[in-house]
Amino acid sequence: GIVDHDTKTLCDAGAAAHNDGLPGHFIFSPASNSFVNTSVVSYTLSEDVFSGSITWTGTSGDDNGSIHEIELTSACDEGIVGHDTKTLCDDGDADHSDGLSGHFTTELLAFDNKDLALTNDMDDLVDGSYYDISWSALDSADNPSPENISTRVLYDVTPPIVYIDYKYDVVKSGYEDTICWVHFNERVRPDPGQKPTISIKFLDDPTTPAVNEGTELLDIVDQPMTIFSIDGVDDSTKWFYEGIIPSPGGTEAVDYCSTNVTINVKDLAGNDLPVTGCDETIDGHSTESECDDGAAAHSDGLSGHFISDDGTKYFSNTFSVTGSNNQDTLNYSILVIDNSAPVCSLSYVNINKPLLTDEVDDYSDDRANGKGGDIIRITASLNKEFGKLPELPNPRLRIDFSYPNEIIDTLNIDSSLSVLLQDSLGVIDSTAQRTPYFINGDSTVVWYLKLPDAAHGLMTVTIHGTDRAVNPIGSYAGPLESDIENKTRFRIDNIVPDTLVTGLV
Repeated sequence: GIVDHDTKTLCDAGAAAHNDGLPGHFIFSPASNSFVNTSVVSYTLSEDVFSGSITWTGTSGDDNGSIHEIELTSACDEGIVGHDTKTLCDDGDADHSDGLSGHFTTELLAFDNKDLALTNDMDDLVDGSYYDISWSALDSADNPSPENISTRVLYDVTPPIVYIDYKYDVVKSGYEDTICWVHFNERVRPDPGQKPTISIKFLDDPTTPAVNEGTELLDIVDQPMTIFSIDGVDDSTKWFYEGIIPSPGGTEAVDYCSTNVTINVKDLAGNDLPVTGCDETIDGHSTESECDDGAAAHSDGLSGHFISDDGTKYFSNTFSVTGSNNQDTLNYSILVIDNSAPVCSLSYVNINKPLLTDEVDDYSDDRANGKGGDIIRITASLNKEFGKLPELPNPRLRIDFSYPNEIIDTLNIDSSLSVLLQDSLGVIDSTAQRTPYFINGDSTVVWYLKLPDAAHGLMTVTIHGTDRAVNPIGSYAGPLESDIENKTRFRIDNIVPDTLVTGLV
């Protein structure tokens, strides 16, 4: 119990401070306040001893008050008769299961025992219980050892639970920022070489047989994560990963790619994050149904080899992603790579004069129509989801007014500021309605626009916005497919027709 004798090296180097002046006084592990998932021990004896024991006493939890005593022994660790000394045991190596020597235990010897599974080890410690662990011994002269006790040692054999929260669950190549935050239900090992790591495997898209996305994108493998700190205090239950989503390394473009994201970690007791899948790791047994249907491939020819989540105890550390989703949940985490430019379809409805729309058999066969004061509903639909607040800016409406052959005005309309944007009744001060409406799972945006009196001719509509992976709109489509040049246009007619006199009655 001497200060600065906290490791075997420090303890041996400070031998002069010991009552016998000798090294070999560093005794025991697990240490106080530690976490373990086995009953293995580490200790060093300063001399051979005649007898000894290690006792685990439950102090809290379901095993509170229970006493588990393990007698140390000097014998063959396979319990073979006639192997009562190290020499006899080594000479009888042919009797050992592996045919090798070195089966004589060092439990009672002056030896550096590290992570030793004791011959008389027990298997009845209780998960979640705290123990005090004491070590005692007698040498051949009946001298007792000093008291050695480790207190509040937690026995924990329950795997940790993980929750992945992506900053954006749809990103594109070249994205460089925080990719995800990872939350554990308990503290995990924060030391260098033991901190959590993340791997992202990019999967081939079966709908694009000409492109192997998994080959074009270089996998992210076992990258260390960063611990979350508040005011300099680390919290080993929270981690994050900052990285770069790779760009295609070959000649083929990658439009879309799903991923497998894997977190590797140990909790403080050394329990690994569990993995779902076939317990014999057979290819093609990725789901419980596939695994059971392929029972013939198992070593015993039976089904039931799939290790699955029970919905409450733990979740897999591998998350398979097959499509985008706007919701993060505890048992279905998402990361999708999307490099494709979205296609936007525009359509118009004149609320005041519904016969003047953008259909080919209306007033004009190539443009929607209206006049000053009309309320026009503009609908923009993507072939995916729009990016929007709070993660990304809302899409904005750009309006260009012109005479048939001459641009006379340009307005860039911000959906939160423009007085031209109305609700369906044309109420100018209805600020709540100036924000675009998102419908159809955020893939469609609707604005209501009051046509101005001062403009006449063509009104061209474009959308300033992106998809959720920040890909800008690449092209427009819609009901005016045949009029490629003008398919985003709407005609405004504010010219009063000439008076036609038919005569007097």
